[in-house]
Amino acid sequence: MPSAPAAYTCGLAQCSGEAHHLASETTSYGSGCSTSYTTKVSLVASAPVASPTSGTVDGLVLNGSMSACSAATSCCLELDTPSQPNESDFFCELEYAASDSDLVIGNGWQHQEAVHRGATCAPSVDFATIDATYSASWQRPNLAAIDFDEAEAGYLAGVLAAHVSSAAQRRLGVVTGPRTKYIARLVTGFTNGVASVCPTCEFVMMECSYEDGGFASAPCGVRLSRLVTLQGVDVLFGAGGLTGSAAITYAASPPGSLVFGEIKGSLDPVAWVVGQDTDEWVTTFGSGAVPGASRVLTSAVKRYDRAARLVIGNHLVGEGSGNQVLNVASSGVGVAGCHDACADAGGPVTESIISATAAVEASLASGEITARVDASGRCTGGVGRGCPIPEVTLNSVLPTILGAAIGGGGGAVLLLICCICYIVRRERRGAPLFMRIEDFAAPGVELAASRTAASPRAGGEPNSQSLATRVLVPVGTGAGARILRDPATGKARPCASPTCTPRAAAGAVEASAGSASSSMESAHLSLAV
Repeated sequence: MPSAPAAYTCGLAQCSGEAHHLASETTSYGSGCSTSYTTKVSLVASAPVASPTSGTVDGLVLNGSMSACSAATSCCLELDTPSQPNESDFFCELEYAASDSDLVIGNGWQHQEAVHRGATCAPSVDFATIDATYSASWQRPNLAAIDFDEAEAGYLAGVLAAHVSSAAQRRLGVVTGPRTKYIARLVTGFTNGVASVCPTCEFVMMECSYEDGGFASAPCGVRLSRLVTLQGVDVLFGAGGLTGSAAITYAASPPGSLVFGEIKGSLDPVAWVVGQDTDEWVTTFGSGAVPGASRVLTSAVKRYDRAARLVIGNHLVGEGSGNQVLNVASSGVGVAGCHDACADAGGPVTESIISATAAVEASLASGEITARVDASGRCTGGVGRGCPIPEVTLNSVLPTILGAAIGGGGGAVLLLICCICYIVRRERRGAPLFMRIEDFAAPGVELAASRTAASPRAGGEPNSQSLATRVLVPVGTGAGARILRDPATGKARPCASPTCTPRAAAGAVEASAGSASSSMESAHLSLAV
């Protein structure tokens, strides 16, 4: 969102009739609407809700709203579903809902700006959004926001996943949508959780850019899932809407399965998977009905039902403006059950793994440990094992170096010249600092390398993460942490430093794979610094 809100044109004159913007409207879910009531709550969903027990994000919010807004609290609950998930319908429906409601809830980050507009245009009505927050310049006295600590949810999922992976290949994959701060917090929490259990585990990461469909691209999720699993990962974490769900569905499905329009090849690997936001064994895998459901280890969940109860409860007692973040301590985030992947169902998640994860959850809740992730998703220090070595693309490194050389005087220019000479010297000795992305390809995967500039995001923000990233890096701080490949020998080798810092691992090479077809049409080179 922009640093400050725009000036809104309020009123319904710019909207068509409510029937144009509204797909459905019902009060059948609220027991308090059939009698006299003192409070009316309108819940504006982001997608059609099959039932309050569907387990989807909107289903969970509806379920929580029903328990808080009922005849027992003299509260009438109305569920409104816009015709299309776009800002125009959200803007108009929220303002229509405000005309006869005391509290209007817009569920999901898609409603973030629309809810703010409603609160601005209807100051006598309370508004709230779930799964988002507002900066100081956006806050209003009648506006509440409930967000989640994604890092803690990711951390717990990483702990459980690491117990499974460390008993096998010690290599985990991550497929994400665009690397927003929310996704960055979730993924960094996950990798930190893995590191706390398995310091020598490795990661293969790929990102579906906005240009490839962002969070809503099943084809991109399937394509990247195949590329990641071909690198020998035994656990795949899918983070980022439909894209992440498609990735874990493909990874978990047996060969021959039809996954989002693509038949899984007979040689494509099958992996254990971890879901995101909701219990994806319930939602994505149909409570066990979809092939591959037995491969779902857990999901990093946000408890949307609890958030809805909190929003309505706060309103009923006259409180609730401002931001609130739900975490492990407030039972707002956690991990889902292992279902068909539990040991008693023949899966790898034993009682000891469940107990170990529960112990970490208790430590997070008490503050004894943290997920070691800041607000923007960067890994920090603190209690526990060291953070994984970060991936840094050349697109983000080179402008910094050049800017320092131009603005910093002769010393910076001399440093730049030395860096260039060092790179050239390594090339001549046959130990290049940069390696071709083909060197990392699995057998049978053809990669065409071409350097491509990262495009800016909307609003001019540099999109250094716009290309899908393939990263295979050590996560521990001990001397036993391994580098993917030595540029001189092509073999894995121990870190040169006893602390295994990013600089000590400067010989390690990572690769950023561009958004492409299954053969990947473009690629970036990356350098760990």
